[in-house]
Amino acid sequence: MNILFFTHHLNQGGAEKTVRTLSEYFNTHALGVKSYLCVIYDDPDLKPYPQNVIVMQHRSDSQDSRFSKGWNVLAQIREMRQIKKSHAIDVCISFLPGADIINVLSGVGEKEIVSVRNIESLFVHSVFKKWYVKVAYLKCDYIIACSETVRRDCIDFFKVPEQKIATIYNAATQMQLTGHTLTEFQDFEKNHFVFINVGRLAPEKGQLHLLRAFADFCKEAEFARGNRKPGLVLVGDGELFEPLRQMSMDLGISDHVLFCGRQANPADYMRASDVFVLSSNMEGMPNVLVEALQNGLPCIATECGAREILAPETDPISDRTERVDLAEYGILVPVCGTESNDDLNWRTDIPLSGREKTLSEAMRILYTDKKMLEKYRNQARCAINSISVEAISNLWLNVIRKIVHG
Repeated sequence: MNILFFTHHLNQGGAEKTVRTLSEYFNTHALGVKSYLCVIYDDPDLKPYPQNVIVMQHRSDSQDSRFSKGWNVLAQIREMRQIKKSHAIDVCISFLPGADIINVLSGVGEKEIVSVRNIESLFVHSVFKKWYVKVAYLKCDYIIACSETVRRDCIDFFKVPEQKIATIYNAATQMQLTGHTLTEFQDFEKNHFVFINVGRLAPEKGQLHLLRAFADFCKEAEFARGNRKPGLVLVGDGELFEPLRQMSMDLGISDHVLFCGRQANPADYMRASDVFVLSSNMEGMPNVLVEALQNGLPCIATECGAREILAPETDPISDRTERVDLAEYGILVPVCGTESNDDLNWRTDIPLSGREKTLSEAMRILYTDKKMLEKYRNQARCAINSISVEAISNLWLNVIRKIVHG
């Protein structure tokens, strides 16, 4: 059986990591399976590539006109047909909407699976976008959602039949530990009890609310851990890097906050920290939370999709909390921002919202309660036992064989 995975590129996103992990596993562990990986955009920084990588010849540029981009899509569909024919592909699995529409419109008799990575109803801001997402979902043979929340969104918003879609979580892949961190971080973590946030600094990741909640926590915290003052480390870069750094100064907590920028080895920073905080307004499946649990970190997470990981026995929709929820594998708190991200306010004289206060309270609990901290440290790795690379890859393989062979 020949399998083709298809996505935009091979950078460090969750979808891209899943594509690489599955393709490599199938080529080394699945008897009778040959896996290919096709990308639209070349990523020189990630060479050498995994096995059997195909880089498409036709691609758009950000400077192209709408006409040129549309023409390129047609060229990509023709090119994808040739790729499927020349490699005798039995099933093509696409990741992300742009790849999905090319996949379903380039069929040559193979089965087509679409992997949905986000709550796509939040991103269809135009009739055209909703149309081509829905076309992909209706024309494909099967859909895999990366979380139960995403699956339900496909059913409720896009009217996907329940029998046509299943949930398979992202695998907990091997961590990339180098043993190296910035000197500034090493000095900082020696003297601080470190809450760490890893991710792109963007409105949807909620770091503004995290800074406000952390400032409130610092004002009220009893420094119960000797000389280890509370500290917040943000690992990541993005459009809000400078505004967030200025906000930390405006809030009077700049001595307690360290901005490390984007790092290739975030696991090393997690490993040296005390608590991981996920502040996102929305996620498909928060891979960074899985990485934090792999590192044995006690975790605080907003209701952005984290419930399925930290409280797997509960319902990810109906059981969402408005208070501090001491869940099985970590602490859950309500999302502080809005899905539209239109609530960003950089004034420091506005009182905290109730949800920001809840996040502040969760940080206080893990800072002051040693037993609770140790409990979640011990529970962390238990949370990911069911999503090993082997377990998740075999779930995918079972679905693929069912779709191909009936």
